[in-house]
Amino acid sequence: MTIDGLRFENAGVGGDLDAGIGNSLTVEHNTMHGLGLYLKVSAPSTVRLIANRIEVQRVDGGQCDAIAVGTGLSGGQAVVDVERNRITADDPATTATAIDVGGGNAGRLDTMIASSVVHAFGGCNCGGAGAIDILARGGGRGRALVEPIPAGPGGADARMSPGPQVFDRSR
Repeated sequence: MTIDGLRFENAGVGGDLDAGIGNSLTVEHNTMHGLGLYLKVSAPSTVRLIANRIEVQRVDGGQCDAIAVGTGLSGGQAVVDVERNRITADDPATTATAIDVGGGNAGRLDTMIASSVVHAFGGCNCGGAGAIDILARGGGRGRALVEPIPAGPGGADARMSPGPQVFDRSR
């Protein structure tokens, strides 16, 4: 499935890839203002997030991520590529993380984050990452390639927290 060239005002894109094998979702050339992109991946899938413009705003007093992809595979592999996106926030004090990719359970998560611009993310003011947060939990394995990302104030840090998993910085 491809979502291409749409404008979301005070809305975002969300969904679950939770059945079958070989799911594919490409979200490209969209503009999201207000909310970001939230996906839950629990079946072997490929997710490509390419050349989107995302500006998040605080919602109902909470904090929000611009791109959040969580995996909970019982087996198989998920591939998440985040490339050439422009990600901004209206207020660093009220936003969490620009790009948040988390892997859990079994299976394998491979992710590439490259050539994106991140500006004004505060990392929830709790010591978390402001630009990129890659976390692995459970018994799965993962690999991440993170290329340098130009960032403005509040968006220049990255955190990779593999726990017992292995995260490589190259594929």
